[in-house]
Amino acid sequence: MEKANRKYAKRNGQGPPSIVMDSAATSTVIREADKNHVQVLQDLSNKTFLNANGTRSKAGNKAKLLYKIREPANEADMVPSLAMNSLLSTSKLADANYITVFTKDEVQVFDAEATKLNIEGEAVMKGWRCPQTKLWR
Repeated sequence: MEKANRKYAKRNGQGPPSIVMDSAATSTVIREADKNHVQVLQDLSNKTFLNANGTRSKAGNKAKLLYKIREPANEADMVPSLAMNSLLSTSKLADANYITVFTKDEVQVFDAEATKLNIEGEAVMKGWRCPQTKLWR
């Protein structure tokens, strides 16, 4: 699967190839293996991340994504202990006024300032965003 992800990312000029869209990530985190796909900054991050299994991971340097997107969506933190996939925060995309749409086959991100959505029908599920945690419920 990782080989297929790399091939797709390379074909579409996107990167990092192992990045996963994550609605539970309050920040975008980049694993060391993907550092060539971001601009690693000199500034150190002061963040420590709580992982799903209850462990904590300290961030290293701050980074910028190479996508043409606004702040804070383009901000990231290098996390040396992150092994499997870099995580792209959909919360940060929302903070920067982007719309993320997931389908069974793909995910697309639209600029809400330049996109008009026409949705027919009613939502089958609806949630909200917690102002303290910035997580979607």
